[in-house]
Amino acid sequence: MTAELDRYLRFDVDNPYVSRVKSYSAFRISFHDEDYLGYIGDLLDILDSYGQKGTFFFRPRYTLPTKVLAESILAKGHEIGHHVDKTRDINKMREEKTILERVAGQVEGITIHGRGIPLLSPSGDGYNEQYLSYCVELGYIYEGTGLRREYERLRGLTILPAHTTLDRHLKADIPDAIMLVHPCRIFRNRKVREIFEEALTRYRFRPLKEAVELEPARHFGSE
Repeated sequence: MTAELDRYLRFDVDNPYVSRVKSYSAFRISFHDEDYLGYIGDLLDILDSYGQKGTFFFRPRYTLPTKVLAESILAKGHEIGHHVDKTRDINKMREEKTILERVAGQVEGITIHGRGIPLLSPSGDGYNEQYLSYCVELGYIYEGTGLRREYERLRGLTILPAHTTLDRHLKADIPDAIMLVHPCRIFRNRKVREIFEEALTRYRFRPLKEAVELEPARHFGSE
C-alpha cells in the first residue's frame, strides 16, 4: 500500500443484526439481545488484521452502539459518525446527535440514511433543501453522503463528493476517493466479503474526517 493509493472508508451501520428478520424485529418491537451489533466486533477484527481505519456511521434510533462498543471503535483509531434518519426537522436531527454523543463523545460527521425518493426511502424522508444548512447550524465538520459530485465547502461544513458503494460495485478497484460499505452485507454475502478483503490489500484506508484534514485538493481535485 502506498500514499498514492489512499482511500477513505465509510461504513453505514443500517442494521443491528446480520439477519434481516432479526433486524426487522428490532425496528418494529425494539428487540435486542446479546448479539445486538455483534458483527461490528467481527468487522473490527478484520480491520485490525489489515491495519485499516474507517468511519462507522450509526443510526441513533436503531443502531446505537453501546458505550463499550463505541469506546472500542474509538480506541482502535476509527471514527464514529451520525447516520441521520430524520432530515426535515432540525430538532429531530439535534436529538439524534445528542443520543449518539452520549455514548460516542463529539460527533463531527453526518450522512443520510434513506436518501432518495422520499416516499420510497426507509426513513420516509431523504434529502431536502434545508438539510445542509441544518448541518452547518448543528456544528458538523463534514457531510459525507455524496450529495455533490465535487468537493465543496459551505461555511464551516465540508461536503464530500460521491463515493463507490462496494456492495454494488462488486470490484476491488475503487475509482473514487471514498468507499462505502454496508457492513452487514460483508457477513451476509461471501462475494462481498472477498471483494472487501481484497480492497483492504490494495489501498490504505483512513477515517472520513481525514479526508477533510489531509490535503483534500489532492484527493478531490479542488480546494
